[in-house]
Amino acid sequence: MSSKIKDTRELNLALCEKLQPFLEPLSQKFGIQTFGYRKFYPDGMSVGLSTNHVLNALTIEKFNHNIIPSYETEVSLVLNNERSHFFRIGKPDKNNAFFSTLYDLDVWNTLSYYRKSGKCVEGFYYAATRSNEAIIEEYINNAQVFEMFSFYFKDKINSIIRPADLEPVKTETISPLIFENKHMAVSKDTLDIKNFISNIPVQKFFLSSNGQDYCLSIQEFKCLSLLSRGKTSKEVGVQLNISSRTVEGYIENIKSKIDVSSRSQLIDLFIANFKNDKNFIFPIEEEPIDKRET
Repeated sequence: MSSKIKDTRELNLALCEKLQPFLEPLSQKFGIQTFGYRKFYPDGMSVGLSTNHVLNALTIEKFNHNIIPSYETEVSLVLNNERSHFFRIGKPDKNNAFFSTLYDLDVWNTLSYYRKSGKCVEGFYYAATRSNEAIIEEYINNAQVFEMFSFYFKDKINSIIRPADLEPVKTETISPLIFENKHMAVSKDTLDIKNFISNIPVQKFFLSSNGQDYCLSIQEFKCLSLLSRGKTSKEVGVQLNISSRTVEGYIENIKSKIDVSSRSQLIDLFIANFKNDKNFIFPIEEEPIDKRET
């Protein structure tokens, strides 16, 4: 057994136990049996984790350093802003070795949710069992909960593992051409989910810059979200029930944290990270036209 496979197995085994408690709310409410996460890098490498140790071991043995067409298709569509959600249902094509392995392990009826993270793409996978076909309706009716869990998970995973720890266990998964040939069309899909923060106790968000993730508090995120929509500091303060001076303090703190020199740079960076997600993350009720100042 190579040292890299051994390192990957040991990391997955250690993380499997740590990740399992995060799955409990989804397991109890929806019947989710396996949660998985994979980060795809522009060079075609990726790192994958899951709460299912048997799945982790088989993935390492059978698919590490192999191109997986299913991932290539999904990541390509995400990069082109065509889709962000995928379902794995029914019986898989027998020629699809990856899906057939998942099916044989009874890791099936899956929602795959993807989002861009800087230059990378992150995938979040929620799987039930072959017999639990009713879960698909739960995915559709509770999409915001599963999307929200991705932010919750990212907060938690950053507290138990450093990005540097993942470097030795990266594996070739997709072709780098998937990233190089992307067409950055603007997605027309927007999500309008209200009061999402009360659903899952997310306390942090992450802004990617130059390949590094920077942590934002909820208030910092809200301030940037509103500023990116053209609000002034005074208007942001009114919306969040804080002073404009406090808003400015949040912005200066973020600029210092990420090391950008201007507010416009910061807003551009925020929009690049969250242009398809900000209305889902922090929906805003617009005032009726007849009540606005003229």
